[in-house]
Amino acid sequence: MDETAIDGWSPADSPYAIASSEAQWALRDIELCARRIHAGDEVVSGFSSRQIDARHLCIALRQLLTAEDLEQAALADLDLDPGVGQALEQARRQFERSLPDITQIRNGLIHFENWSRGLGHGPQRQRVKAGDEPRDVARDFWGFRYDVTTDTVSMGPYQIKVAAAGEAAAELAHSIYMAARAVDMKNRRPS
Repeated sequence: MDETAIDGWSPADSPYAIASSEAQWALRDIELCARRIHAGDEVVSGFSSRQIDARHLCIALRQLLTAEDLEQAALADLDLDPGVGQALEQARRQFERSLPDITQIRNGLIHFENWSRGLGHGPQRQRVKAGDEPRDVARDFWGFRYDVTTDTVSMGPYQIKVAAAGEAAAELAHSIYMAARAVDMKNRRPS
């Protein structure tokens, strides 16, 4: 039997801690992928290791935004200084300014079954509604790759700089941690 079942613990009791933990896992994934991308290329069963790591990098970067969403939801349920959530929101906005296309790149990777047919949500759907043929939309939004000469990852019209990813990720992960720490500090104060 799982020990957590014995003491009654559930992750639902501490979503702010889960968000912080997941942010730290994502940050380590990002650091590892970026380091391997910059270390050189290795062919793995005919596939470029840089291209593989670039895919994982984009997914891990978007996971940080998911962790921030969870942290904000947890903060909203607690009676905490609103400045904590505002600081976290500011960190998210900075992350999104540094990597504005990360969500779209991740969406293309995760929802390839739709993007490859021009049937994705968001910008693909807008183009189809405007009268473009799905096959033309699919072509314009396809083509994932890491370019070593520019240190960029791109998918269709979207791109991010790998060098910018590490710093942006570290700052957002730290802000998520600080928000969770504020919850812990509040919980430690005597009532």
